[in-house]
Amino acid sequence: PNTIFLYSLLFFLSFEKYILKKQRKWLILAGFSLGWAIGLHLTAIVFLPFFVYLLFLEIKNRLFDKWTIGGILLLLVIFFPLVIFDMKHNFPISKAGMSYINGDGSKSSGDGSFLIRLKEMVADSYKMPAVLLSGTFQKENLTIRPSNITSFSSVDIFSETAPPRKILIYFSVLLWIYSVFSVFTKKNIKSKVLLMFLFFGLFIRLCFPATLFYFYYYLSVFPVVYLFLANSIADERKISIVSVFIIVLSIASWFVNGFYRDSKTEKYFLSVSKIIADDSMGKKAALAGNVGDKSRWEHNGLEYRYFGEAIYGLPSINWEASDYKEADILYFIDEGEVKEPLKFGGMEVEAFKPAKIEKMWTMETGQKIYKMTH
Repeated sequence: PNTIFLYSLLFFLSFEKYILKKQRKWLILAGFSLGWAIGLHLTAIVFLPFFVYLLFLEIKNRLFDKWTIGGILLLLVIFFPLVIFDMKHNFPISKAGMSYINGDGSKSSGDGSFLIRLKEMVADSYKMPAVLLSGTFQKENLTIRPSNITSFSSVDIFSETAPPRKILIYFSVLLWIYSVFSVFTKKNIKSKVLLMFLFFGLFIRLCFPATLFYFYYYLSVFPVVYLFLANSIADERKISIVSVFIIVLSIASWFVNGFYRDSKTEKYFLSVSKIIADDSMGKKAALAGNVGDKSRWEHNGLEYRYFGEAIYGLPSINWEASDYKEADILYFIDEGEVKEPLKFGGMEVEAFKPAKIEKMWTMETGQKIYKMTH
């Protein structure tokens, strides 16, 4: 599971303790938690202005001491390894981010307009909480198989036809709208702070082309939604119809997907990734795959590459055609029944131009690994 939710919550707590309770020691936890959140998913950088604001108050009130320095150092020390990794491997994260945000896809599709992104952000202010609270559209938006993830812009929450799910969606939207607007009618400073966090969390929408934005980019914002509902219950101060609705929704949303789990978990990929990392011996290794998912258009073995690099120390390379041409080895993972791997085709294999298969492994999980060389 992604622990970014924990660190987001810890940062929200630290900010509240500093602002509302005037407890400066929470700067330490603020720097620690925000550093981890950004390290786990870069979209959490939208909360950096809140930390800068705390530092501004420190300087303004001339309180710059061990708490301030400690918070800054923790943020930098925890985040710095990601910067080192990016520099060490020729900036793959920075290049991928800039290419993604300013890439040809956004220009050709015409969805790079600021007004279009702003429109999507406004829509997401109720669509994101509705999907999260109702439990609908989860298979399309949260899955270990990246090609199955649907662009969040293409998700129409009101297109649901099944009566129970439709009721949950409308109920979630109405409940969320009520919770947000109740902030302006009650003197609850915590809710107003959460509203600011929500606004900055949604702001990440403006950084991406409309059709290249996905639900999980809001990972760091998910806790805000539940904190809002918790505050709604706390504001009632007694069991009311709003409290009952929130509790019923919380229970019902668990059953929408029948406790759906992806059939291919981490274990399916780990053994393959380990063999590739161990066998490559530090050489420039590229990966390609014939995955069982027929909706996949790419063959770069993304999942295997991820676990190989993150867990087993496989050297990182990019996945452009030029990178496959320069690789020393190509590991081709077959999840199906490819009869002639050397003639498989696709950008990855064709760019590498393999001449022979040096070695082959058959895994207990069903995959076959072919070690190909020029």
